[in-house]
Amino acid sequence: MAEIFEPTIFDIDVGGRTHTIEFDREALKEADGLGIFNDGKGILSERPTIILYAGLKMHKPDITINLAKKIWETMMDEGYSIKDFNDTIGDEFTRCFKHFFPENGTKKIVSRKLKQIK
Repeated sequence: MAEIFEPTIFDIDVGGRTHTIEFDREALKEADGLGIFNDGKGILSERPTIILYAGLKMHKPDITINLAKKIWETMMDEGYSIKDFNDTIGDEFTRCFKHFFPENGTKKIVSRKLKQIK
């Protein structure tokens, strides 16, 4: 029987408000579209903002990348650390991405040429 995957849910208090962070497949696809895996994204500003945006999206569907950036900046002003963010929320982002988009699947893609040779 396949193991049931459950994303970890985080509640963070920022700017006097509680924000819920949870990753789903659609938000991860959107983060990819925003270039989260491009080498040009800076580790101290853009990557965490995109990860935060993707995590907030499920429980706050009207969030914008600009609002996520403001929340990120407030987090830094209030004493959250980049290391703690990466070790918790960043690691969960990666774990969820690997689950929803596995590198090694069970099905193989075979071209017509290879089918004809057999």
